Amino acid sequence: MKVISINLGSLITRWVIINEKYEILESGVFNTHFHNFNPDVTLMWENIYNKISNYKNDVDSICISTPGIVDHKSGEIIVNDTFKNYEHFNIKSFLREKGFKNIFVENDANCAILSEHLLEPVKSANDVAMIIIRRFGIGGGYIVNNHLHRGAHLWGGEVGRIFIKGEQWEFSGSINALFKQLNRIKGSKLSYDDFFDNIHDPKYRVIFEEWLLTVALGVINVIYIIDPELIVIGGKFIQNERFDLNLLIEKIKENIEPSLFSKLKIIKSKHGANSSLIGAASLYFNPLIN
Repeated sequence: MKVISINLGSLITRWVIINEKYEILESGVFNTHFHNFNPDVTLMWENIYNKISNYKNDVDSICISTPGIVDHKSGEIIVNDTFKNYEHFNIKSFLREKGFKNIFVENDANCAILSEHLLEPVKSANDVAMIIIRRFGIGGGYIVNNHLHRGAHLWGGEVGRIFIKGEQWEFSGSINALFKQLNRIKGSKLSYDDFFDNIHDPKYRVIFEEWLLTVALGVINVIYIIDPELIVIGGKFIQNERFDLNLLIEKIKENIEPSLFSKLKIIKSKHGANSSLIGAASLYFNPLIN
């Protein structure tokens, strides 16, 4: 068995052909056409279809990871803050008209935590929270009692909307929030490597420490609400091998109930950039958890 799995991103869309062992057989990347933040959504999906249509008869399912609040049963996008005109578009209806069968659609952060659940130590945990620190926002997903928790209104895991220091966390704790301040100090744009090369520079360090605290406070709120056994932290910046997760863990330790912290395990995502693609495929291969 094999499926085509698609992860829709704000700038690029990635796809893979993946089998039941979660081995990636083929892959590709193309522009999403979300770069102007006001795309014609139908044209965008026509472009996606044209890229993958040749595989329609070679796969058992098509599995979609998408930003926004999505009705996984109907395939309709309910809310999408970044791309307003994406709301109410029905992905399943569009793909059915194109001849696809066995269509699965899920929020990208939910897909990410499903991928982590395929591996230890997440696989053995009953209650897990995943937090993804993105460039322009913060996403989250929960496994509760060994099942994906979407919530009564499909808003489960929308952790970026909680308020930290009077501001929505996805604005104050995003990577953009950090680098906007760093770039202002430097007077030009810093790359990730530039930042890590100069991480001990006092003028950068004070900004980084304050940002770490903001991220930590959000994580602590999630911990108190969900009380998970395990926290998984993801996102391109966090996944960078030069990012020391212990710095964030220390901030969490300083601001949480010690008896609770002692029982927690906090790790980086293991699937990294492929997490949403693999998790989307699991919607077909491993339906019992979702």
